Amino acid sequence: MKNDEKEYYPQIKAKLEELLKTKTLNFYLETTANRKFTEKLKSEIPPQRDIIFNFLKKTAPDITGFIKDSSDFVIIEFKKKRIKLDDIYQTKKYRELFNAKFTFLISSEPIPTA
Repeated sequence: MKNDEKEYYPQIKAKLEELLKTKTLNFYLETTANRKFTEKLKSEIPPQRDIIFNFLKKTAPDITGFIKDSSDFVIIEFKKKRIKLDDIYQTKKYRELFNAKFTFLISSEPIPTA
């Protein structure tokens, strides 16, 4: 499923960058669905929290970033299907691992109301 989702990442990243630019110019986002994190992103993780990368070897947020002035993390998880409870828990796991202040779960399908 990740490969099908991959085509959406640039558009989602661009839209969030557009939104962030209305609030601050100092932010950084990168696509991390491939489980590769740049040194720039890794350097924002406090040394006592770098153990999180051991947990991210098999799965990682689709897009990860931070607000430069505050080092607040941003996590984006995208699903090209209806959101299920497991998707919510997966996104929550990423939020907790990164201690992210901003976390988004985005779907190309409407959120079920019942």
